[in-house]
Formats: sequence, structure tokens, C-alpha cells
Amino acid sequence: QKIDVVPVVVAKTPAFPGDKVGRTYYKSVILTHVDSGIKTLRDLKGKTFAFVAPTSTSGGIAPRYRLLQEGINPEKDLERIVYSGTHEAVFVAVKNKKVQAGAMADHYFHRYKSRGMLDFTMYDEPNNVLKGSDIHIVSAQKVPGTPMIARGKLGSEFIGKIRAAFLSIPVDTMGRMKFWGETLGFEPITHQDYVDVGEMEKLSSELKKQKPK
Repeated sequence: QKIDVVPVVVAKTPAFPGDKVGRTYYKSVILTHVDSGIKTLRDLKGKTFAFVAPTSTSGGIAPRYRLLQEGINPEKDLERIVYSGTHEAVFVAVKNKKVQAGAMADHYFHRYKSRGMLDFTMYDEPNNVLKGSDIHIVSAQKVPGTPMIARGKLGSEFIGKIRAAFLSIPVDTMGRMKFWGETLGFEPITHQDYVDVGEMEKLSSELKKQKPK
């Protein structure tokens, strides 16, 4: 059953500790150990790979979509697929060379660094590079953040007021909001902002229907 919903706003969250600008997206990254010899997505053919879960956007759907764009069918072209269950489990598997590559969300990098699990001098997010690290980012793609939505039957005028209310929240108040994590503000969004996510899910679903080798 389809429900008529309208995207209202998306939160801006810190990209790194101390960030005061924020971003409305995060990244799905495909990682390898620097010793793996894997430099490009094409190099992943015949390799072992860890996903988080089939339904995880950054750890399942998005990386499948990216691999397919490169002509790589995960079920047919990878030696073995592992579903690790969590982003941390994927990272640990790659770090400890239990698998040759894996997919996860980039917003865990600084958390893992604070725990002593990951070492790097800087995460160059625009260029997708972990400087001074033994982890290599093979590929990265933006995934829009979770939207605040409203039922379409509320009407455009009322939804517009809801959107305006979020956009007018003072910065100081943002810091006290706990229901959305650390929030630096909101930005308006539309269905168009999530077209790529819909395509990712569609292609991923079609791929999973195919019989594995």
C-alpha cells in the first residue's frame, strides 16, 4: 500500500568533531586494507567482500549499486560475500584482513579513531582519503540523510509551515535537541533529492532475485 508522503527537511549533522557547518548527507564507502593491492573497484572481482546487511543503505544497497555501475555483480563476480550485521563488524573484518574489502558508512571513522580502533591523521572527506591510515577508501558515494516527512493530505500550506518552523529554529536551540542526535540545522528537501536512493534500491532488489553462481 502506497502512502502519500512529502519530504519536509533533513538535518545537518557534523562531518567531524568540532564541525560547525554540518552536512545533509553521509557517505557509503568501500574499504580495503592498504596491503590488499586493491586500488579500484575493478580490482574487487574475485575478492571476498563484507556488507553490513542487504537492507542497509550505506552498507548494502548503495555499495551494490556502485559495484553494478562498474559491471560487477556481487553474487557472480565476488569470491565470497559476508553479511557482518554491523558497520563495526565490517570495519574489523577489513582491518584484520578477514575479508579483502567491505562497505560501511563514513560517519563511523572518527568514532573508531576515538576508541583506538582506527588510526589516521586526517579524513579528507571531499577527496575520500584517510591520510596516514592503513585503510584505503576505494570508492565513496553520497547518501542523503534521513528526511523528516509529512502526510501529503496535510496540504502544501500546512506542510510549508512545518518546514518553516524547522528552518527557523535558533542555532543555540539546535544544540539542545536530542531526538535527532547532534544537529547543526535543517535544510529543505524534495522527492528529487532521493531519486538516486530509489534507483539504488530498485537495482539492488533486481540483483538479489538473480541466482548466485
